[in-house]
Amino acid sequence: MNGIKAKIIDKAIKLLDLLEMCEDDTFVDEIVNAVFYDDVKALEYMEEKLRD
Repeated sequence: MNGIKAKIIDKAIKLLDLLEMCEDDTFVDEIVNAVFYDDVKALEYMEEKLRD
């Protein structure tokens, strides 16, 4: 169980570092809200918009 927790912490730190580097505040807010509300559909939609 500690292995998965360590991986989650590692990924969260990496995500925070990436969000800090992003200059698009609206995008950062959308990502943070999607993660906070566990909204996978919103993340998938944002990913699709990036591909267009």
